[in-house]
Amino acid sequence: MDDGGDAEQVPDGDQVVVCVEVGAEKEWARRRNGAVIEQLTRWCETRRQDAVQHLLSRLRGKLSDADCAATEKAFSLFQNQFMHGPIRAITEETHAGAACGYTLAEALLKLFRLPD
Repeated sequence: MDDGGDAEQVPDGDQVVVCVEVGAEKEWARRRNGAVIEQLTRWCETRRQDAVQHLLSRLRGKLSDADCAATEKAFSLFQNQFMHGPIRAITEETHAGAACGYTLAEALLKLFRLPD
């Protein structure tokens, strides 16, 4: 009996296999990209901390505690803005499907000389 609603369609076996394969590929890419993002984050964090420490050591006694905190916050915001583009691009590439050749994650590893 038709109650006016749309009947749920059950996918055939081939569609299920394709969905599982696509899901597995995305999960593998997420894990691989997560490692690249973590390395990039650590790389940037180390350089940010070094730059802040160097700057504040040169300005010690000339800035108030509030000014020091504002300086550290400014560097942190810059780091987040700097990293947003590459991280978003990696995520978008993963959702769009991996292209043949080098991926963006591999390019970032080479660009920032991060270990594979």
